[in-house]
Amino acid sequence: MTTRGPATGRDPGALARRRPRAPPADDGDGAGPTPSAKRLRAAEAEAEAEPAGSGGGLARSESSRSVLTGPCGPRPEPAAAAASSPAGGGGGGAGRPLHVLLTGGSDGIGAAAVRRFARAGHRVSFTYRSGRDRAAALVAALAGEAPDAAAAAAVRGRLNPLFFDQGDAGAVEALVAAAEAALGDVDVLVLNAALGSATVAAYAPAGKRRQDEALLRVNALGPLWLAEALAPRMEARGGGRIVFVSSVGGGTAAFHQYSKADLMSNAAVSYLAKHLAAELVHSPVDVFCVAPGATQTPMFEQSTLAPLAPGERARFLGAFPKRRLIQPGEVADLMYWLGTDPAAQVLHGATLDASMGLGVRPGLQTENPLQPGGREH
Repeated sequence: MTTRGPATGRDPGALARRRPRAPPADDGDGAGPTPSAKRLRAAEAEAEAEPAGSGGGLARSESSRSVLTGPCGPRPEPAAAAASSPAGGGGGGAGRPLHVLLTGGSDGIGAAAVRRFARAGHRVSFTYRSGRDRAAALVAALAGEAPDAAAAAAVRGRLNPLFFDQGDAGAVEALVAAAEAALGDVDVLVLNAALGSATVAAYAPAGKRRQDEALLRVNALGPLWLAEALAPRMEARGGGRIVFVSSVGGGTAAFHQYSKADLMSNAAVSYLAKHLAAELVHSPVDVFCVAPGATQTPMFEQSTLAPLAPGERARFLGAFPKRRLIQPGEVADLMYWLGTDPAAQVLHGATLDASMGLGVRPGLQTENPLQPGGREH
């Protein structure tokens, strides 16, 4: 990155000894909420007044992606003992839960990832923009899986939903401060939130050029700003993991039916991961990028499947790799492994094509006669 923070002087074991801090209600002088808290509340109120959108593009999400039942069916979750996996080359140790900051976590792939990390016992701060009710429902559902009231309270205490507009540069530090105040230093950053070819219209309804600008600002600059804010902190503490989420569309292959700006933003994210990995090649901070393919999410539904009649949809999907859509939980499993398993370090700097083969044969979709055309907004 172009900016790098100074060392804090803390020893590498300090991160393992930190305990989560309770979020302050105000700044301690009796004057009420801090400026950062006021800013977040005002921005959230403005976003909640806008139409909620969830979808667009191949696999990324405006602020989340909800898990839909698919051909893979549910898979058993790992035991909570998995929470002992360290993040990064030297950022902690076994026997402690990690703090994961995940953007776009109220729906779809993001929500599946929140479930994956939370069920393994990790602390999860996750963001939403227009999905406050979905975020609250996700917390309630995870707490409802607990065997008793005390365990449910413990689950709620490990989950921290936060409003965040990824296109607002001034909101980045406020987000990091809110996450760390609630759950301690961030060990794993998962950059999942994004606008898509269809959902951008709800975010920027003023026309194509404003929408192009929004796609690049939210999808590419937002992850850049967050990574720049957290990478130096992780490095100073002795380790961490950063997982970018791009898409096979633009990230590894061309899909000309979608918005050019949308796919350009995915390409930018894939490059950003490589650039940051190059900067941190001698650092204990590990960097990866995941490029999902056609995934069963509201985003893909809105951008691609909605125009198709039921019979057309079945024939269209029958041409896809393995004749099915990827399930959000499959991508979440990959995110989890990259964020927690020491063995993933050998993939530092890699962009993982998680498209089940669509990236090497994009024509299965782009040349499909049932592919809806004119996706350029």
